[in-house]
Amino acid sequence: MEETARLRGVDCLKGIAIVGVVFTHLVILSGVNREGGDQMPLFLQILYLGLMSFFIITGYFFKPGRGFVRNIKSRAALLVALLICAIALPVILFIWATLFGQSPGLEGLLEGLMQSFSFQGSFEDISYVLNSPLACGAIGYYYLWAMLIGYVVFFALADKIYGDWRKEVATMGALLVIQCLYIEFIHLRLPFSAQLVPISTAFMFLGMMLSERRVLQRIEELRYSKVKNWIPFLICLVAGVVLAFLFNPDVSFDKCLFGAYGGYSVFPYFVEASLFFIVFLYIMTLISRIPILSVPFLEMGRHTLGTILLHAFVAKMLVMPFYTFDGGLLPTMPLWAKITVALITLVLCYTICTYGPCILSRMRNTNEA
Repeated sequence: MEETARLRGVDCLKGIAIVGVVFTHLVILSGVNREGGDQMPLFLQILYLGLMSFFIITGYFFKPGRGFVRNIKSRAALLVALLICAIALPVILFIWATLFGQSPGLEGLLEGLMQSFSFQGSFEDISYVLNSPLACGAIGYYYLWAMLIGYVVFFALADKIYGDWRKEVATMGALLVIQCLYIEFIHLRLPFSAQLVPISTAFMFLGMMLSERRVLQRIEELRYSKVKNWIPFLICLVAGVVLAFLFNPDVSFDKCLFGAYGGYSVFPYFVEASLFFIVFLYIMTLISRIPILSVPFLEMGRHTLGTILLHAFVAKMLVMPFYTFDGGLLPTMPLWAKITVALITLVLCYTICTYGPCILSRMRNTNEA
């Protein structure tokens, strides 16, 4: 069996995770005060932990021996895409808002650009709240900036500790301690969301450890009809639910809110996310074997980056002609309207990511001819 075939469950997991991101932003958290995220239903907090899957998967596919520079260059496409969107999308959204009489002014445009680069609120308290309609158009960018800076730390250390589980565990422990101390004693937003780098990088190292032991491939190869093969799933599920019940993980990763115990919540949060990563992977690997269920998630899993970059922008463009924005990601809307916007947004993001590059390539070839 080919490697790509064995890892269909990973693509499915990425797909369900990005669908979850869109619905979380546009339906669940839109208009909600996330300071009370620990009071939201526990299953929603657990689903939110799936956001950490992208960091773990990134570390899982690390290839040792390539060197720091080569590894960094392999992530250049993410930086280019992020820079283009960070500059262009707030400007387009500003023009669109102006056309419908909702111009936030040049100050609002500046706020939107600053948020695209995760500058807005820099050196303010981590709980800093974004109010500009344009700024919230870049709601997922903090995650990508944290990932990019995390790459630098990860690739600088990965080759040095690869294959030595003691060094790997020590490195993850040190990163979590740094994250804990930062939250407890500094507690400030940093440019490019650098305050999230320690825990983000720790998840990458966890993915690398899982890769060394071929955990994802083993889950893909399981015969699910055998009861004993479900034992790791049940252990992770029970342990994860118990931990999440005792130490609510919250739903504000961007604000470094990992639970009710300040910086110390980093440790149970990391364990909970790790356990539920295995749980989610079991479920999505099983789903990946059912074509009628897996195809939508497999397709969305191929466009996670584009969807993160575009979804808030697309949703705002859709809603702007019909509602007046007063800040936040979406204005006050009925639940059915939010769900409709989320579904249309997913379809449009998929269409843009699938056919956009082909259209641009044809246009370029036509101009050259």
